[in-house]
Amino acid sequence: MKVALYVILLPILVWTGCQAFQASHSSKWSTSSKAVVLGTSNDDNNCDKKEDDNNKVDSQMLSPSLFSRILSPKIDDRGLPLSDAFAAQIIGPSLQVFWLVSVSAPRPGWLNFKVFGEFRGALLAPTLIHGAALSCCWLLGALVARAFEEEAIDPTINGYSTVVWRIFQAGCFASGCLIFSTQLDLLFEFGRWVQPGDSPEIDTRLLSAWTEVLNDIFFEVIAIVPLRLYLAYSIARDKQ
Repeated sequence: MKVALYVILLPILVWTGCQAFQASHSSKWSTSSKAVVLGTSNDDNNCDKKEDDNNKVDSQMLSPSLFSRILSPKIDDRGLPLSDAFAAQIIGPSLQVFWLVSVSAPRPGWLNFKVFGEFRGALLAPTLIHGAALSCCWLLGALVARAFEEEAIDPTINGYSTVVWRIFQAGCFASGCLIFSTQLDLLFEFGRWVQPGDSPEIDTRLLSAWTEVLNDIFFEVIAIVPLRLYLAYSIARDKQ
């Protein structure tokens, strides 16, 4: 049970660490800017305090809560969620299926639906169904990380570091959603929290589950990140 809880809490800890790292850098810049005005008069200090208060209010307005990012998101490019959903649902899982078939690797559990039989094209339906779940994970992570805002796709505003940072944040949250859903799937399958060492059957099931999770994350990165970076590059090139 401890292993399962650690796996569930790991993405949350990574996300919290990312936010803390970003906050620490912003605090360094704010403290350095305050150190410059130590020798000014009291009137200047009062003006600086007012400006700092205004900046805090603006930062609070520009940093909405977690639920408001999902319920009332800011989407500057209306076609970007559709392109991300296409990459996450179709391109990523399709690349994974092509790779598994080419190397004659064992099929993942989501690809072994006997209800579809073994007729030609039987892999299409389970691939689209599994891809829809992966797409939901990525879109949720992108909304939380504000990856649909202009700063996340236009490197001329804050540079490529912001573009890559938003992609990384969205990927962390999406990976957490995928891992959490896998844990729930194992809970419903065995009726309890399982961990390595319980039985050979459970060890085999856990190994296959985590292999599937790693494959999903790897091929989603291959499908989404290059498209995002190319979009940022094309926007910067058009503005030159």
